[in-house]
Order: sequence, then structure tokens, then C-alpha cells
Amino acid sequence: MENKKMIYESMCKIMYEVTAIKKQGRNTLHGYNFRGIDDMYNALHDIFAKNNVFITSEVMESVREERKSKNGGLLMYAILTVKHTFHAIDGSTVSSIMIGEAMDSGDKASNKAMSGALKYSLMQILLIPTNEKLDTENESPEPAPREKYNIEPHKKAIDDAKDINMLKAIRNKLGTEKNRMSQDQVDELVNRLSIRTSELVADKVDGEVIA
Repeated sequence: MENKKMIYESMCKIMYEVTAIKKQGRNTLHGYNFRGIDDMYNALHDIFAKNNVFITSEVMESVREERKSKNGGLLMYAILTVKHTFHAIDGSTVSSIMIGEAMDSGDKASNKAMSGALKYSLMQILLIPTNEKLDTENESPEPAPREKYNIEPHKKAIDDAKDINMLKAIRNKLGTEKNRMSQDQVDELVNRLSIRTSELVADKVDGEVIA
């Protein structure tokens, strides 16, 4: 019988014991509250210790750039891909890979990026409740309805086409613009092309018979 890995049971116990972690920090410059890594440590340390689980971190990829601030100063920008591995006392593990991004005017960009990666790894793997209003994706502005595409010029071009080659050129042009049309407009133009093609073919046949 295969031995049961303790890490899965331990992580489920941790998830059961974790309560909501509210945003205690305040960014006065940009005017928003945030949930800092210290808040996560304070809320989770004893629960992890009780369930005999610890975490190791491995930076799998690191990108660093120099950027200028609004005031002309130098900012260090860091993007880290970090693998967090959760270990149980029997040696079993489960991992989470997370990207952390941060910038800093000093030497803390990578530190901040690592903290951000760990924070969101913990938030997602444990489904930590927040007891706050819905996330910003629920506050997305309603886009304005797309302006109806005018197909009248295309209809006229189809009706005025003198031969099959002209219709082929019109069809190719419509292929590049159909994403701007509704399905009803596309269907109307396709039907019109079909009718005009039949008319031109019939005219050609009649002309050959008369000749």
C-alpha cells in the first residue's frame, strides 16, 4: 500500500485553520490599503508551526532593469519567478510557482519582489479569506458599445462589380474587416456576393451563347 504523503493533509489542516487576513497597511502616496508580508507572517507562523510545515524559496528566473522616476531619479525594477516549496516532516512536498514584481530607489527591489511572490503564493494556495469588498475585476468600467460598422459602401461595390475578379478583390477586403462587423452584416454581404457572382456568371454564359 502506498504511503500517504503528509504534506497534503497538513496543508488542508492549515487551510482549515487560517482566518481572514485584512489589509492593515496604508499607502499614503497612492491612497490604498494593502496586506503586507508581515501581516501574513504574523497570521500564519503559529499555524504552520503547529502543523509541522515549513517553506523554502528558489528564484528560478530574475530580470532587473534600471528606470527613471518622475523626478529623474534612478529606480531599480525587479521581476522574479519564485518557486515556493512546502515541506512536511515526512519529506513530502508540494510547490507553487509565482511571479513577483517590485521597484525601489535603493537596493530593495528584489527583496520586495520576493515578498510579493510569497504573499500571493500563500494567498492562492491557501485560499485565504480577506473579509473585504469584491476585487477590482468586479469594478471594471463598462465599455461603450461598439459603433455599428457601415457596410453600405461594400454593398454598392458588390452591386457595381463588372466581373468575377472585382468580386474576388472585394471578398479579400471584407476578410480583413469582418471583425469590425456584426454577424448579421457579414451574412448579408456574403449573401450579396453570392447573388452578384451568380448574375455575372449568367451574363457571361449568355454572352457566349449570343456570340
